[in-house]
Amino acid sequence: MARDVGGRLVGLLVVIGLAAACGGRAPAPLNIGLLVPLTGRAAPQGEYARNGAELAVREINAAGGVQGRSVQLVAEDSQSTEAGGVPAYQKLSVADRVAVSVGLLNPVVVQAAGLAARHDTILLNLDAQDPQLRKLDSAHVFSLVPDATMEASRMARYAFETAHWRRVATMYLENDPGVTAVRAFAEAFRRLGGTIVLEEMVDKNKELAKLPESMARVRAAAADAIYLVAPPRLKFRALRFADDAGWRATWLTDASMELDAQSEALGRIADGVTYTFVRPFIAEGADAARFDAAYRRRYAIAPEHYAATAYEAVYAIKAAVERAHGGVAGEALSQGLQDAPIAGLSQPLDFRASRFLDRPLEVRRIGAKGSVVIEGAR
Repeated sequence: MARDVGGRLVGLLVVIGLAAACGGRAPAPLNIGLLVPLTGRAAPQGEYARNGAELAVREINAAGGVQGRSVQLVAEDSQSTEAGGVPAYQKLSVADRVAVSVGLLNPVVVQAAGLAARHDTILLNLDAQDPQLRKLDSAHVFSLVPDATMEASRMARYAFETAHWRRVATMYLENDPGVTAVRAFAEAFRRLGGTIVLEEMVDKNKELAKLPESMARVRAAAADAIYLVAPPRLKFRALRFADDAGWRATWLTDASMELDAQSEALGRIADGVTYTFVRPFIAEGADAARFDAAYRRRYAIAPEHYAATAYEAVYAIKAAVERAHGGVAGEALSQGLQDAPIAGLSQPLDFRASRFLDRPLEVRRIGAKGSVVIEGAR
């Protein structure tokens, strides 16, 4: 890009390690490591992200690098799991001495966020929306996507203002993400004038045994719709339970359904499920159009959200290092990200007021031919 471009990301880690120049030798390269899911259920998203990061690095090097240093990528496969991602994060942050990490995939990002302060590394989150990220370490974690509380508020607006539902039930697993997201939904829905007819919490230690009782109470509430916040295992069981019982409920949920819905195991039980999702990449504006053309030339496919966000992330790191005058200490990089907005492909990345960006969210519904957008980004 002609100007600094920084930037949103289902499981990626971009990591920087910067060594001091010695004597008259050329400065050491700026290493950007990628912890992306190249195997497992999220492998396609990881491949898109790697492509986007690689394209940004090629452009930056062609323009002279960062503070006179060339940039190089070091890739690690998270295997789409926390078990695979956390050791790789430890390797990058400890063995490779990185200063900033960019993560893809919720369980990996949440675990990395908990370790970021210990290693004095900055974590840029590209797709994880777990509200725990707000609590783990606000000084070291920056999110390029809205978190679950923002998603929940968006769904509440859709339910009340667009679908005109007035009586909604909520169902959630007894854990921090569930409690936080449901609270945000309920507050927003009530503020608009709606009624929460039931708040059904499933015991996290007895979810299998207690699910039938919970489902019976939710069904008896006769709500217009049910807002369901749960990890995939419970979400699938609830949907299957309702399907087996011949209960055609109206289910609302979050962006995790985008990946979950790709599983053939869901089949028709996912039909009609409505969920929020960050607006995908659109080639509008000069910078976005230029990126779109460059990506198509190199990879012979159209870029999508994960590619665009990884591309923005690399440019955001470049901007932070330059603002820190080449410094890579956690405090310096954190300040570099917050000093002023960083130009992005679709909107400025502005961390001055909050470390969580409020990107436009659209509403999607799953049908026989996959998910479709039923309400545009707001």
